[in-house]
Amino acid sequence: MSFTHESIQLFYTKGSSKGANDAENKVRESILVFLANPLPAEYADNAQWAHLYTRFHDALRTICGQEYSRVDVKKMAGRAHNYDLLATFYGADDTQFHVAKLEFKHNCSSLDKSPQILSLQDRFALITAVSYAKYYYETGLDTYLSTIHYAGAKPTLEEYFAIVSGTEYSRCPMTQYMYDIEGAGDNKKRCTAIVKESIDSYLEKYARFVDIDKLNAKLMDSQMDKYFLLWDLDKFWIHTYSESDLRICGDYGMTVKNKNTIVLLSDKYEYHLLLRWRNHSGILNPAWQIKAITRKVPLTSKSGI
Repeated sequence: MSFTHESIQLFYTKGSSKGANDAENKVRESILVFLANPLPAEYADNAQWAHLYTRFHDALRTICGQEYSRVDVKKMAGRAHNYDLLATFYGADDTQFHVAKLEFKHNCSSLDKSPQILSLQDRFALITAVSYAKYYYETGLDTYLSTIHYAGAKPTLEEYFAIVSGTEYSRCPMTQYMYDIEGAGDNKKRCTAIVKESIDSYLEKYARFVDIDKLNAKLMDSQMDKYFLLWDLDKFWIHTYSESDLRICGDYGMTVKNKNTIVLLSDKYEYHLLLRWRNHSGILNPAWQIKAITRKVPLTSKSGI
């Protein structure tokens, strides 16, 4: 990827819009890959490029714990990876001595302010009693379809499971119609109310059936041994989780807040599990957006650079 001198502004502004966030973050990640190498003279003369380059390598030295002769940073694309970048460090004899998984977060200095550390699709089966997709299909979908006057065929439950966890509205005439008609008149307001009620009633009935062991295993697998690289528009902050941070204790109890979020506790953190739809409310891809918030004690693994 080639950059203009103006590309660097993506690191010094919050972001142009929510809709552009994903595309802009991909450019930011590509810039970090570029900055792993020595900065070309044409960029080194620019104060903002030079500042980011220095801050980035200061952060990398903190992560690997020593000086390095070179570092190779690669973007890790796809849902198979729970991190954005992989940094491989080499010593003076060009021998590899450390590898680090990096997850980049823009415009934040604390994960408390990050919308999520992990997202799990409903089909992950976080709640064992019944999936939200099945519950919505049986109790909310018909009301939604009636509200928007859909006269076509409703897919079977098995067909619906294959459709609802995807992102392609055109796979099914029903979801394509729902997407096309959503913004007409007051449809969005009325349909959003139906979905909110569905989530509220689902959590009221089934929140207590969260599979804590399965969630702990997923948190451990996806978040352990990973460095969060937090950029606050001027400097990087580094955060990691310990094993105890990621172990939710079932005997601490469980609460539901805002009629859409399950709150669970580890020794040090509150885990907020927000049930939401990724691709238009009530249409496609119900998922859990998981956020970690410090339990009124200072972060012990965060350092400013």
